[in-house]
Amino acid sequence: MTIDGIFLGATLRDRFVAAAARDDETAAHRLAPLTDERDDVTAQRNDAWALLSTGAEWAARALRAAGVNDTDQTPVTDSETAFQRAQHLEQQLFTLSQMPGFHDREALLVDAVKRACYAAAELGPIQGGRLAAFSRGPAVVREVAPAPVDLQEVGSEMGEALHRLAELGLGDVVKDGFQALAPNS
Repeated sequence: MTIDGIFLGATLRDRFVAAAARDDETAAHRLAPLTDERDDVTAQRNDAWALLSTGAEWAARALRAAGVNDTDQTPVTDSETAFQRAQHLEQQLFTLSQMPGFHDREALLVDAVKRACYAAAELGPIQGGRLAAFSRGPAVVREVAPAPVDLQEVGSEMGEALHRLAELGLGDVVKDGFQALAPNS
């Protein structure tokens, strides 16, 4: 299998595990039960919501460690909430940048969660930027299936966030990885 083959057919979970355990074969082996062969994009979208909800907690841990409080940790359940969470994390990153000292490691974790939220804003079920039509009352234009590339991006960014959480000493790749996805297995 070529390098491209590893990345092209990957699911959200594959990308998450690969990014989270990128330097640790033991962690990758222990997280392997989280990966699956499911190509069902709806199930992967549910995994994305679970990861983003947990990722908000990871971002809050990192921000608290740097002295920034009041991070929104409510569950992410749809693309609109994901977009709002990304906007909130942008504000938290600005607040972090105003704190005395250097907080690059915390900022990189929060930025990974923010990027995942922006990618998740396109997962639907309503396509991002679409408005409802008003012919005989409000109606949804059309529901869409999530694009695999957006799901893969969410998995990669959230794996990166978990990796950085462990580097900060605020979490454990295996324990936190299972807590994020095991309920959806």
